[in-house]
Amino acid sequence: MKDPALWHLFTLAFLVESAYCQEGEPYVPPVAPATTEARDVMSGVVLPEGFRLSLFAAEPLLANPVAFALDGQMRFFVAETFRLNSGVTDMRSHMNWLPDELAARTVSDRVEYMRKHEGDKFSAGYMVEQERVTRLVDRDGDGQADVATIYAGGFADPAAGVAAGILPLGDDLYFACIPDMWRLWDQDGDGRADGRERQHTGWGVHTALAGHDMHGLVRGADGRLYWSIGDRGFHVEHDGHVFAHHHAGAVLRSELDGSGLEIFATGLRNPQDLVFDDYGNLFTGDNNSDGGDRARWVYLVEGGESGWRQAYQFLREPVSRGPWNDELLWEPYHEGQPAYITPPVANFADGPSGITYYPGAGWGPEYRGSFFLCDFRGDASYSGIHRFQMEERGAGFTLVGAEKFLWNCLPTDVQIGSDGSMYYSDWVHGWDKTGKGRIYGVHPIGDEYVGEREEVRALLAAGMTERGAHELGTLIGHDHQTVRLEAQWELVDRALTGPSSSRKDSLDVLLAAARGEWERPLGVPGEFTRLHGIWGAGQIMRAGGSAGRQVWASLSVLHKDPDRRVRAQWFKVLSESPSSLAMASALRGLSDPEARVRFFAAQCLASLGREGIREPELVPALLRLIETEDGEDPWMRHAAVRALAYQAGGAELEALHSDDRIRVREAAIVALRSQGDGRIARYLADPEHTLVAEAARAIYDRPIPGAMEDLAHMLEGLDDSDPALARRAMAAQWRIHTPASARALADWGLACPSESLGAEALGLLMDWQDPDAIDPVMGEWRTVVADENSLSDDWIESLGRQAQQRGEWANARWSAWLDLMGGRELASSKVLAALARGEVGNAGTIQQAALQCALDGEHAELDAILWDCSDSPLRGVRIVALRALARSEPDRALVALVKAYGSALQSGDLSDARLALEVLSECQASGTEAYLLEWLEELCAQGGVGPVALELERAAARLGSPTLDLALDRLRQARAGTDRALAEWLWALEGGDMVAGRQIFLEKTETECLRCHAFDGQGGSEVGPDLTHVGSRLSSMEILRSVREPGAEIAEGFEDWLLLLDDGEALVGRILGEEEGWLTLETPQKETLEVEDISIVERKRGPSSMPEDVSHALSQEELRDLIAFLASCVE
Repeated sequence: MKDPALWHLFTLAFLVESAYCQEGEPYVPPVAPATTEARDVMSGVVLPEGFRLSLFAAEPLLANPVAFALDGQMRFFVAETFRLNSGVTDMRSHMNWLPDELAARTVSDRVEYMRKHEGDKFSAGYMVEQERVTRLVDRDGDGQADVATIYAGGFADPAAGVAAGILPLGDDLYFACIPDMWRLWDQDGDGRADGRERQHTGWGVHTALAGHDMHGLVRGADGRLYWSIGDRGFHVEHDGHVFAHHHAGAVLRSELDGSGLEIFATGLRNPQDLVFDDYGNLFTGDNNSDGGDRARWVYLVEGGESGWRQAYQFLREPVSRGPWNDELLWEPYHEGQPAYITPPVANFADGPSGITYYPGAGWGPEYRGSFFLCDFRGDASYSGIHRFQMEERGAGFTLVGAEKFLWNCLPTDVQIGSDGSMYYSDWVHGWDKTGKGRIYGVHPIGDEYVGEREEVRALLAAGMTERGAHELGTLIGHDHQTVRLEAQWELVDRALTGPSSSRKDSLDVLLAAARGEWERPLGVPGEFTRLHGIWGAGQIMRAGGSAGRQVWASLSVLHKDPDRRVRAQWFKVLSESPSSLAMASALRGLSDPEARVRFFAAQCLASLGREGIREPELVPALLRLIETEDGEDPWMRHAAVRALAYQAGGAELEALHSDDRIRVREAAIVALRSQGDGRIARYLADPEHTLVAEAARAIYDRPIPGAMEDLAHMLEGLDDSDPALARRAMAAQWRIHTPASARALADWGLACPSESLGAEALGLLMDWQDPDAIDPVMGEWRTVVADENSLSDDWIESLGRQAQQRGEWANARWSAWLDLMGGRELASSKVLAALARGEVGNAGTIQQAALQCALDGEHAELDAILWDCSDSPLRGVRIVALRALARSEPDRALVALVKAYGSALQSGDLSDARLALEVLSECQASGTEAYLLEWLEELCAQGGVGPVALELERAAARLGSPTLDLALDRLRQARAGTDRALAEWLWALEGGDMVAGRQIFLEKTETECLRCHAFDGQGGSEVGPDLTHVGSRLSSMEILRSVREPGAEIAEGFEDWLLLLDDGEALVGRILGEEEGWLTLETPQKETLEVEDISIVERKRGPSSMPEDVSHALSQEELRDLIAFLASCVE
């Protein structure tokens, strides 16, 4: 074998297989074999100046890497998925499960409904593939993995999600795989876990979207374990408590042994990773919903709420994604935004995934404070790693200095190892697993900072356990974040559990560091020395006992320290030791000149109040803070309101309704929301409209049952100027579900100036006696007690008579009224008869629907109505009548049907033409076959393409006869002559509904076109081309081919090629042109290269990033509509 790199990979493959055999695992996952591909594509990666790229490991050593982590020994622990789409499914593929999905409240609920729906397919679909953790080690130090062992496997419970969270700490490995949080350990050091402990279970009560799992494991400066979960939700029973949060993603924390579980922040969608900066601030990137919203960079604060609900994903009407889009909850702070959320710092990236933070040493000072965020977009050409920094703005931050640090790869996770190099895991291609996976290293070039890197590697490899307290005190001021943290944690462990002399020495070091009395070797007290001293002291206070009391006695003066960061972090840890003295100190912090100090003081007061430590004088101080900030700083508002909610009672908050300060009243509303107190209803009468809307939002969305009737009663006095408020008041009436609320909805729907809102009100009366539990505003599962005594037939008839008399209703409201009449006694309805005859002056669509309703209900005047409508100028009405008459007089009806079909085609009314064909296929008249044969021959002559081709083919197949079957064979041959590859789809080329196609493109959950494609300024991630004017570039045939066969023709500018040259070099890029024996290639670095044809040994075209099965998520009609819409998108 000539290629030594390939020989190396094959050798490792043999070692991996051997390791698997020794493990004795019967499960053999689908893993791709070794090739040179992982090295070949390296030339296409766009690197920052001053760095080089290396391949650390590739398939078959690892496959489908979701996340990875390194320990101090530079051992890689990789979370690999084999269950994605083979055991972990996606709700978009099972929309018929939605009611059960929304109703699920526990993991067992989810598994139960999956078993119900999958039946005999359940075991094969959900109990075969397994998740696992693989350990990779470079034993000979050549920069490539030598040994791969399965550290832990067998995660194949039918409830199991994607292996997505991993963190080595000492001898333990924390591993997150829904439904469990695991602690694994390897006592003998052979690379295989000797034991495992389930610390918590109950994560993932929903199926949700694939990949919305549990991830982001990280240890905070407070010593706790932090992690995130996507919007699959959880119901965890632990330590005698129930932690239930079924409707959104969240960030959680606990002690390392699993105790002290807390919900830290909520309202997230899919936060893939968590990262702390040098100052203990926690951040995440959160994905968008592919509904026109954008991904977000979020500063996570205790008690924070980002506003997302899992059920929003499935809301399409009246506003796609419901309040999330309607109220712009995903945007950074702006005036008028709901006050209960902590908004994102920025809209940033498209597919935020793994995150890391520059630890402070090894690359140079320009990288200090830098975050690195993986942007996973399903295609390496448009994915990579961003670099940016945070700049303080008030109590929060703003994002600055964003740049593409490393591009043209498909990273799922990124870490900076103890050797000072960055490493990232590469998914290789697409969204689904490929059986491949790589880890690449990004190494700084040059000797300038090599000394720093070598020092850090030696420190972390040796660990902290054998070092003296004095040395550890020096190390907590080190430039490298991980060195500081490990030194701090070691000091805390000794102070709490070591021998008495060690306890004293360690505690003395931490206290001296916190007070600023510990000097670095150069004689200058370090900023980080003090902060880690404070954080370590906070850990000791949390543990309690005499050491905790000593901390308080020694550090209680820090609230007056001249260093603003010291003051801020002291207030951050102060709540670890709840006491009235701590409260008095934090109270003084509310008037600190520095915003970040005031923020943490308020957060401290909130935490103290949660522990039952309250003080009456705090409320006026908090209100002064709120008034001073004037709502301009959403993070400060959050802290102050959170403290207010814990420090003030409901009656005290209600009394603030008369306060003349708008921000104070707003804070009271949000605090009452937090408490779930029905006294919030008082604010529905506030003179400030935005506060009324905030109160209504709290009452309905949370919900607060004690104030629901008050919200419902608002409906009578509302107009259509605030649709969001009106919808919540309407839905509140629906939730109350009494005869009076039914009348209130009908009255408002009857009189509302807005046709659409009025129709929504009437629509809530549908199924009144057997109401749907899916909430009309939130999309969540909220059961309603049925009202069996309202909405009698006479009552609905009288509503229609009132509408007739007023003459103000249009299509939407009459359509809603007809829906109400469905399934009722219709035989004597005068209103229905008038609608069916077209006597109410409405458009044909309503007359047609009314006629069908009269048919279904066997109206007493049906025969007369049908004959009246049989010669209606409205073709749809005429056809519905003829369909009914064809059953009794088929030969007579046939002539009229053929005439209606021809008339509809001539006028371009395709819906009526299709309806006529459907009726003809049911008509048993003797001449039906002849007409169908004639039209099929005409279609064959057109190559099988026509505006009603699909329906004509269906009609012939439905009527069925040997002659028609032969004609259908000729049709298939004609289409093959037009385009063999697309022959069975050519009916989609003409006749689509552009309006319906637009809705599919923008809103259909199963396809989510905006995930990759931009359109008219919405969505897009650069993975696919902008489709705003696609109809100007491509014909309908080319668009159809792109949808059905995305790999057949990739759009210009989106097709990558790998060129293997005769000298062994590999080039990646886009071919701009070829002529006279030379090829012009544009590399990912935007360089233009001229390559001689004879030097090219092999060309490989990159696959399309568009899923191959996207058209399978569309009905035939939807595909036709989508093609029509895209073809209409011209400049």
